[in-house]
Amino acid sequence: MKNKLVLVLILLLSINKVVSQGSVVVYNSQAGISTINGTPFFPKGIYTGNGVALSLDWENIKNQGYNIIQSYHFPNLSDANILTVMNRAEIEGVYVLFMLNQNDVSGGNLNNIIAKVNKFKNHNALYGWYLIDEPDLQGISSTKVNDAYNAIKSNDANHPVFISTFDFDGYQSGADVDMHQFYEGRPDFMKTTFLNKANGNVPRIGYIDLVNSALYNKTNTSWLAIINLHSTRFNSPRGLPEDQDAGKNVSPAQFYHSSSTLTGTERSNRGFDMQLNYVAKDIVPFGKKPVFPSSGGVYTANSNFPMTTNRFRGQVTSALAYGSNAIFGWLWENDAYSNPPGLNNRWGYYTIFHHTPTKNTSKTVLSEVSQFEDMLITAKDEDVRGNILEGNLTYRYIKKGDRELIIVVNEQPDGSPLSASIASFILPDGASTSGYMQLEGSNKSPIDLSGFTIPGRSGIFFLKGNSLSINENKLSDMVLYPNPVKESFRIKGVNNAKIQVFDARGSMVLDYNQYKGTKISVNKLQSGFYFVRVVDENKSQKTIKLVIK
Repeated sequence: MKNKLVLVLILLLSINKVVSQGSVVVYNSQAGISTINGTPFFPKGIYTGNGVALSLDWENIKNQGYNIIQSYHFPNLSDANILTVMNRAEIEGVYVLFMLNQNDVSGGNLNNIIAKVNKFKNHNALYGWYLIDEPDLQGISSTKVNDAYNAIKSNDANHPVFISTFDFDGYQSGADVDMHQFYEGRPDFMKTTFLNKANGNVPRIGYIDLVNSALYNKTNTSWLAIINLHSTRFNSPRGLPEDQDAGKNVSPAQFYHSSSTLTGTERSNRGFDMQLNYVAKDIVPFGKKPVFPSSGGVYTANSNFPMTTNRFRGQVTSALAYGSNAIFGWLWENDAYSNPPGLNNRWGYYTIFHHTPTKNTSKTVLSEVSQFEDMLITAKDEDVRGNILEGNLTYRYIKKGDRELIIVVNEQPDGSPLSASIASFILPDGASTSGYMQLEGSNKSPIDLSGFTIPGRSGIFFLKGNSLSINENKLSDMVLYPNPVKESFRIKGVNNAKIQVFDARGSMVLDYNQYKGTKISVNKLQSGFYFVRVVDENKSQKTIKLVIK
């Protein structure tokens, strides 16, 4: 009996102690490597709001395909409650991006930070440390952030430190990974920098400026994209009218409290008006349940809401095309703060989990990504990104062994169709499109999508499988040699063919008519990969990848 009592006591004590040996996490967007304990791991995270840490919907989190949670509530929880969450996360196979107390960062309370790090650094469910949220908007100096970062790294070298900023300049020494916010819905909105009118005209950095920024490239700092179901926005922070795809998703159009006396920071800390065309009289503090009007005027969802799968896929596609090798969704809040359920009083339908359609949306898109995510986070033979067609088409091409992945985004501002030859496939004529596809094994023929139609002005299309040109098999005996090539190549098995050579940006660099098997010189072309399109006299065509040494 005594031995049993001792065993029970040991078990009870272990509940309040971190007894696991810990994880070793690597996330390097520059190198395209992401691992946990040496095993490739594609981060798919979800932010969760205040008040939900102890009531997380673990079943939905896993069902959607998310494998990391971040909780804004962690700074308010006791260590015992945090451990409860992390132990449950470990059981569920989900990791935790641990949010530290921002007051400790701004106040320079490094001992508190160190104590928290040492308490939980060896927990198997720990993914990394979320040091600070938008320090540039909060007026927290880079010195404070850097000091906290150094305190963490001196005590835990096995987990990366994350921050989220609008302007990363000055904070690059205080983080391993910058989590950048891309909430602007359409790909053409997300690619360029603009002044966020909803946040005091703070610049919202676009993908193009971010990936070209010396802040990341010279310091080898990593980044990843935070996205949300932004088809749900009321008015764009740009001050532009909402998309007119199929009518407004949610009414009214007013998003933030309309008082001109509020600064950008104050606006971000207030609830917005819950009634149609009405200036809110009562300010709803963040985290407090609002008092809703008894009848009429509350936000209601359009019957077609959320029309989000295409748009969410578009956000994911844009993020991956520009080099984010992780996806974080923002935000899931408790329905206790919503009326009707799913409508958060502060953030509207920004949420991922609340509505059945949004649940289906994230599940669908993340399931698609899971088919090729390993190619994004492991060593690659080639990883090339570019923009063509006056910058309105962005692509990413990845080769790994006998597998090839193509990610493409149509960024036409007016949603008009694009058609281009790029990276061994032809974009369809049709509405604004984005997508991704894989070419595996020997099946690397050109993709002909001209028969597809893309619904909706900003439709996003998932290119699944290989849809080959109907005439392509007639060129099945064609051979291009040598490949790779230094000086010149020949093509056997064709006669009177038209030969076109395209560079990685989709620009035609060579053009031959009535080719009869003679040598084609490439000694004036730079080394790299190219695509050779062959069209024979019967209009059969085939595209072959060519490597020039």
